[in-house]
Amino acid sequence: MGIIERINTLREERRTLLTEADACEDMDRLHAIRDRLNAINSQMDDMEALRDQMAEGARPMQAAPENAAPAQPTLGEQLQQVAAVELRRRGARIPGVEVRVNPRANTASGQNETDGDDGGYLLSPTVTTALLQSVRESSFFLPRVRHLSVGPDSNSLDMPYWPDKDRSNSNRYGGVKAYWMNEADQYTATQTKFATRSMKLTKLGALGYATEEILRDSRFLESIMMDAFNNAMTWEVDEAILFGAGTVSGNAAQPLGMLNGTSSTGNAALITVAKETSQAAATVNMQNILKMWNRMDPASRSRAIWLINPDIELQLIQMTMQTGTISSAGESAVEKVSGTFGVPVYMPPNGLASAPYGTLLGRPVVPNEHMAAAGSLGDIAFVDPSEYFWIERDGIRQTTSVHVRFEYDEMAFKFTYRCNGMPSWYSVGTPAKGTTTRSPYVALAARS
Repeated sequence: MGIIERINTLREERRTLLTEADACEDMDRLHAIRDRLNAINSQMDDMEALRDQMAEGARPMQAAPENAAPAQPTLGEQLQQVAAVELRRRGARIPGVEVRVNPRANTASGQNETDGDDGGYLLSPTVTTALLQSVRESSFFLPRVRHLSVGPDSNSLDMPYWPDKDRSNSNRYGGVKAYWMNEADQYTATQTKFATRSMKLTKLGALGYATEEILRDSRFLESIMMDAFNNAMTWEVDEAILFGAGTVSGNAAQPLGMLNGTSSTGNAALITVAKETSQAAATVNMQNILKMWNRMDPASRSRAIWLINPDIELQLIQMTMQTGTISSAGESAVEKVSGTFGVPVYMPPNGLASAPYGTLLGRPVVPNEHMAAAGSLGDIAFVDPSEYFWIERDGIRQTTSVHVRFEYDEMAFKFTYRCNGMPSWYSVGTPAKGTTTRSPYVALAARS
């Protein structure tokens, strides 16, 4: 194993240990981690010194393919680089951090985002590739929605669609109809009617500060910054996919949520199932579940999931479907038995990685803290996440300024995620036969 490979291996081990230490409460284990980190730091110092000596001799450590892209630094390394630039201006330095100045800093003649004196530092977009990946992995919905590509030099996406979801005989598939024919019969012409929806990129932003002391502490910097911004942005993405207050025009300041059907500009495809007569407040019963299942579009049922507020889970666990009654007369009052019996409709998770969720009528039940409080619209929903469009561009961009909190020895880190989303259905669907409308987005009405 070469010097570079050994340095990278030690660096990866150090990151793993730091992540473990962040969640560890066992003092003995923390002491062991500390000792191992000290050993790793010592080994890395030796190998990096050897690497520098080899570089001075103009002998490459490993052959790099022509036009190969430079290795992408981690978020922590990039943040330290910004701190190192400013500290160098103050006559100080971060041990072990080499200052690499962006060459554009010497080319701008006016206000710019590269030179610290003129507005701050613009970090490479590759810095936030890891953060975007972390947001995608942490989000429950981003891996499940349908991702669409925004073209180059564009900030929006135009989507053609059939303007009518009525699948009756005369309107099926936008007006196109096929006919059975005999030999030599003349074809009957039909015409498709299309409309266009647009979705414009909006942005999700986060701003935070890091003290000079934290920036000097290479051991915990990356985990602190990654956790803070990843959790904040993941929360807002998932909340927007469910309840975002966007509009069907796709040009609002945030996405349009699947369960936002409360206004004329909301999700017109959301179906709200009414509560049962005299149904108690904040309850969910078997009839609610059966009616919600029936209103789900049949094509989406194999992909749909139940989303619930965790407080609803106790009711589902006790829910049964009545299948009969029992009555027997004994010789005494004690021996008389009467009542009903049924089968459970909720099956709890079996603990296997392949089945981490319980099921309701065969589909996964996912407790999610974004869901509304028990008794409110949105405390339980049956949705198909694949029928939700999501667009994004350029990953998560990061800019950094040393001037916003200069007098506090703090640096400002700003993250911007350009994205947008909306339900793929624009109205409820009318089936080819029958009158009951259906949709990939079904919620239970409020029960107060």
